[in-house]
Amino acid sequence: MKSENDDLSPYLSEKRKATCFVLTSMQKKFLPQLLPESFTEEALRNYYNEFNAANEPPEIGKAMHDGVRALRESLQSLDDDSIVLLIIG
Repeated sequence: MKSENDDLSPYLSEKRKATCFVLTSMQKKFLPQLLPESFTEEALRNYYNEFNAANEPPEIGKAMHDGVRALRESLQSLDDDSIVLLIIG
């Protein structure tokens, strides 16, 4: 959640009224940790529920698994001249 554009994330978050992250090629080092097969939908659901003190149904695990896949694909597409703007709202 850190990049050389850290000053931009709080500005965008405030203006968009949502959590924003600016991802750069610097974050590509995390690709090995984002292999979709490393996470089960059940484990992701449990993490979500624990982190948010919630009791969401199993479908939340699938949504999170899809999110890991999308994040990985986005990071793979980065080069030194591009960014990914991740907005969580």
